[in-house]
Amino acid sequence: MYKKEKRNKNTSSSSMEKKKKNAYSAALMEELTAVCDTFLPSIHLSDHHRHHHHQFYQTSASMTQTPHHLAELLGEKIKHPKIYLSRLALFSLSTRILYAGLKIFTLLVFFTQVNDKDENVSWEAIGYSRPDHKARKPVTHNTPHEKAREKGEGCISEKERFGPLYNGIINLNQSREIALHKLEKSGFPVSIPHSNGTSDPSFIVKCDVVVVGSGSGGGVVAGVLAEAGYKVLVLEKGSYLARSNLSLLEGQTIDQMYLGNGVLGTDNMDVLLLAGSTVGGGSTINWSASIRTPPHVIKDWSENHKLEMFGGEIYENALDVVCEKMGVQSEFEQEGFNSMILRKGCEKLGYPVESIPRNAGPDHHCGWCNLGCRDGKKKGVSETWLVDLVESGNGAILTECEALKVIVDQKGRKKRARGVSFMFGSDGVKEIAVIESRITVVACGAICTRLVIVITCGSRRRREATKEP
Repeated sequence: MYKKEKRNKNTSSSSMEKKKKNAYSAALMEELTAVCDTFLPSIHLSDHHRHHHHQFYQTSASMTQTPHHLAELLGEKIKHPKIYLSRLALFSLSTRILYAGLKIFTLLVFFTQVNDKDENVSWEAIGYSRPDHKARKPVTHNTPHEKAREKGEGCISEKERFGPLYNGIINLNQSREIALHKLEKSGFPVSIPHSNGTSDPSFIVKCDVVVVGSGSGGGVVAGVLAEAGYKVLVLEKGSYLARSNLSLLEGQTIDQMYLGNGVLGTDNMDVLLLAGSTVGGGSTINWSASIRTPPHVIKDWSENHKLEMFGGEIYENALDVVCEKMGVQSEFEQEGFNSMILRKGCEKLGYPVESIPRNAGPDHHCGWCNLGCRDGKKKGVSETWLVDLVESGNGAILTECEALKVIVDQKGRKKRARGVSFMFGSDGVKEIAVIESRITVVACGAICTRLVIVITCGSRRRREATKEP
């Protein structure tokens, strides 16, 4: 059993109690408010308009606390090396690009923020209909709990309330003692270093395999290996939101389930990137498109890059297995409006049209797949391989844990990965722990995997690791 021990970390108790300060001064907030109200001013309408139109047009950005939320977004949530330029833009509004950026973010905040009733003053006026999350009940099996609930008897089980991964989710930010006890109970030995050095990890946990990332790459690997009998730990940077906890609100979902709070951009800020940062990764918030690797890509991999495996039956068979488990098919009972218009346009122009395969049944047409799947019909990783991981009894998922680097042992010229160091914590207090493993898999997406490799390689090999293909 692990030994409980009081240890002073890098931050003191006083810093834990310190409240976050607004990154913008009073003068800058005044400038930001003026900018927001310029983009979204209060406009008076004549009396013949409907009430919700009056309410929408007469509500300025500052009346809905948009400047405050925008300051929080720019000052705390967006992680970009050039975000400081947003402050400079307030002093020099002639900076056209940054001014346009402020406009985009102001509109984003205004049209996605909600009040205590999950309502937005603009939605009815512009004809936006949010999904009825009360009507979209999570899919449940015909269990005694479900029958009792229909009759008004008993209560919902924890698995039904929190989803099929409930027993395998471990959150170190909620209760350290409970989390470590759960790890040991699941068969993962935990130890706490006895020294008081600030460079020592908070704890060390051992397993057969550690997988960084729970998406379409890492989640599949973790599920297969756990079913094969290996003790597998999955590190996930994002949080876990069960079906019943999905808000299906764009603003909240982007903030909770997307990498970089949904506003991740390239260095030159020309392109905004969308990537999942939640249990299940991109498969949780994607549209459900499930396209097999195109033949020309397979040919490029196998011939030009000498990756012969992709050109043989092994890879094709693997795709068959994946598609079957995900329930990939191309039929649909009801087509979305956008897809219908595109299909008709292509047909009139004489362009060939095919339906994109999806990992959902023909009867699945919610229109909100990018906000998570509340009914569980989209067979992403969190509904398939991660369920295998949990039900095998050989795996667990550590949420809100960010992998820092791969720990490497070197003997002569040979190097061997022996685990991963990762960071966790909340309220500005961060701690570092270590997972020691026989096998290490880094599969946290095209964006984050490269970052882990860069840090692991060190400064001398940084250029080689970050070189564009």
